[in-house]
Amino acid sequence: MKHPVLLCYNIKGERAGHINQIAMRHGIRIRHVEKEDFEQTIASLIGMEETTNTIYQSEGFDREMLVIANFPSAMINSFLNSFHEAKIPAVRLKCVLTENNSKWTSLHLYEELLQEEIYFTAIRLETEKRKKEGKANRSPKEK
Repeated sequence: MKHPVLLCYNIKGERAGHINQIAMRHGIRIRHVEKEDFEQTIASLIGMEETTNTIYQSEGFDREMLVIANFPSAMINSFLNSFHEAKIPAVRLKCVLTENNSKWTSLHLYEELLQEEIYFTAIRLETEKRKKEGKANRSPKEK
């Protein structure tokens, strides 16, 4: 079985320390990805393939992001629940490694997760709006 790996992007200071502790408790190898490696494939960052000599030299992105690789399914839930138990705010941009996204660069993955976040935020806001409209249209007895 492949060893569980967590790729961390832009997670610094005390927050990084808390996440490192959670990862260690779960036996997860952690890698803090630096901006210089943003053009490497996700597979190369977790050790599934060779890295290239490409060094990223542009701005990149500064939002936090996590890539969860080689976790048994029960470990994913346990790991993410540990954030809640430790009262650590969730990292909004995160994903599980797949055959498809393993071929992407960190920059490509970031853009995909950003689009996904925008999509799901719009759905959540629309759902909340409909709930409010539904409550506003009820008769006083229904409220």
